[in-house]
Order: sequence, then C-alpha cells, then structure tokens
Amino acid sequence: MDRIDTIDAASSSWPSQGLETLGTCPVCGHAGREPLLTELRDLVFGISPGTWTLWRCPACGAGYLDPRPDRATIGLAYAGYYTQEAAHSSGPVSAARTRRLACRNAYVNQRWGYSLAPALTGPVRLSAAQQRRADRVVRSLPAPSPGERLLDVGCGNGAWLDLMRAGGWAVWGVEPDAQSAARAAALGLSIVPDLLSAPFADQSFDAITLNHVIEHLHDPCATLARCQALLKPGGRLWIATPNLDALGRVRFGRAWRGLETPRHLVLFTAASLRGILAAAGFESIELLPPTDPARGMFLESARIARGRRLTWLARARVKWQAWWADRRVSREPERAEELVVVAVRRAPYRAPP
Repeated sequence: MDRIDTIDAASSSWPSQGLETLGTCPVCGHAGREPLLTELRDLVFGISPGTWTLWRCPACGAGYLDPRPDRATIGLAYAGYYTQEAAHSSGPVSAARTRRLACRNAYVNQRWGYSLAPALTGPVRLSAAQQRRADRVVRSLPAPSPGERLLDVGCGNGAWLDLMRAGGWAVWGVEPDAQSAARAAALGLSIVPDLLSAPFADQSFDAITLNHVIEHLHDPCATLARCQALLKPGGRLWIATPNLDALGRVRFGRAWRGLETPRHLVLFTAASLRGILAAAGFESIELLPPTDPARGMFLESARIARGRRLTWLARARVKWQAWWADRRVSREPERAEELVVVAVRRAPYRAPP
C-alpha cells in the first residue's frame, strides 16, 4: 500500500487506500455491535475530510470508529494539532496568576510531598474542586524516592514531563508526532516515537501516565499490556480519557467535544476501561472523582453545535445546564465528561508461608 502524504481538507472523503476495517470491538473482540452515531465529521478542528460511524459494543460498552484511518495516514489528521505548540510561554506572568500558582503548589507539596516552586508557606485553603484540580497537576502521583522513573505516553510538547522532572522524577516520554517530540526534546527530555518498539526493559518504571491518549490508539490492548510489562510490581498507571457515557455526549450528540472524529478511535465507559485494565493485569482500579467541571466541555460542544460563537444568553443557558450536570455527576462519577483512573500493576503471587 502506498503511503498518502497529503490530504485535501476540503475533499469529501478520506482516501479509501488509507482506511482499515475492523469488524470487531478493538477493546474486547466482540463481533456484535450497533451504530451509535453516523455521518460524523471533524467538527473540532476541521482539518480532516471524511464522514465516520461510531459503533458501540454491546458486550463491553466501548465505542469505536469503523472503518477508520490506518496507521500510515492517521498522522494527517494532526496537522497543526495543539501539542505542537511550544511548552512554555515567554510572556509576562501576572501577580494574580503567580499567587494562584504558589497556592496550588503549596497544596501539592503538602498533599503529595513535592517541593514545587513558587509555593506559599503555611497551610492553604482550597475548595474540594480546587483540590481535585491540583491533584491533577501531578496526576495523583506521590513525590518519588531518589531514582524513581516516570514514563508519559503521548507526552506532547513535554511541558508536564518538565514539571515532573523538577518534582524529582527521572522522566521519559513517548510522542509519535515529530514536531511535538522536537518541542519536548528541546527541553532536554528523552523522547521515543513508539511505545511498543521502545527499547525499555521490563519492570523499569515506577509510574506510567496516559493523559487523553488511549482514545487515539489503534491497539489500546497492546499498549496497556506493554505498560503492565514496563511497570515494576506495585507500579502505578494513571489514565484520563473522554467518557462515552458522559452527560454531555448524550446532550450534544455528534457535536460533543469528546468525539473529536477521526482522531479519537476508541471511546471508553467506566466499565469498559476497568475491564481492559483488569485484562491487562492491573488491580486496585480506582475511578477518581471528576477533576474539572462540565462547563468547559458543554460550552465548547454548544459552540460546535451552533457553528459559531455563543451569545451571552446562550452561554448562560449552557453554564446552567453544566451546573446541573455537575450536581448529578457528584453522585454518578461514571457520567462525568472524562474518566480519570488509577490502577496498580499486579504484584507477583507469593505463596503463604
């Protein structure tokens, strides 16, 4: 098959020689399925041609595109993607932002044992929602002991890895996009293009993270199996991904921001994510409380649905809807806009004495 080097974003369909057909669920292998959304387009960035069908697996609940862009052409859907931007802004930082950062770092240092700077001294008071967002900064990873190693799969421009390196971790990243990887390498980070072929020894990492990455993967099962092999027994895996069962997906349908067709190849529910992690050899699988309110996803989805900026009245209406969604999600985290999960690599079995 010849590789396609360019795609005209104005064309009506993805080139047929750049498609692959599955026929079965890429999460559990079940052959039965039902169409969940049809005639999907790239409504987020508008850079990818074609229409797509999102199927739902009745066995595990996951959703997936079929047919979908193959590995040779999927990179063409990422032209100008946001991870290609520079990791750090060179512009001035306001005093208010510096104080918010110092307050957040103070909480992170006290809660997770880091020494991030700048940081306020003494106790800090944050709301429960602010605490969850601060926990997200370090992806619920306690500060490392000397020499502990962290791998970020899909590290983008390396900004987060740079922060964690400052927090004491020995860090590595995986990033297939050459421009994003170059941004990360410019920070002095060690970056490899592909996890499955990377020359890492088994049981060589203490923690692995995938921040909105697993939904982009052609083979999430193989990736999680590789993560399991790379983690030391008892090592932690952290994953964040859009939630197919999100209230926003039900509310906005094909305009839901979390679809991001065709870059998001697989979308998980809480049950299907737990299932694929357990099958890969992880235990102590914990669904964390929602980190961010629904407002951002709802506002972006409403803008996509309208195809233009929202009026102040429309924004107010959407914010009200998001507020009610957050109240419901506080009781049903399985309906949040994203899933955030921490899991532990199963330790080797030891017979009782």
